[in-house]
Amino acid sequence: MSNKKQNSIEWLINKCACADLRPELWNIIKEQAKAMHKEETCQFVSDYLDDAADHITAEEYYDQIYKNDIP
Repeated sequence: MSNKKQNSIEWLINKCACADLRPELWNIIKEQAKAMHKEETCQFVSDYLDDAADHITAEEYYDQIYKNDIP
């Protein structure tokens, strides 16, 4: 069993997967949403949690919490 959490972007993607969008457009939207979420999370960690993050970078923290293999 994985201890990876589902973030809000993954939840939205799963809920909207049946949307009537062209696959190319849907892939662009998914990638943009994932990139925005990762940037926001990394900025939060950099600003507020660096001391509490066991001396790892914000991006390493994000990658530990959220898998980047959204379908």
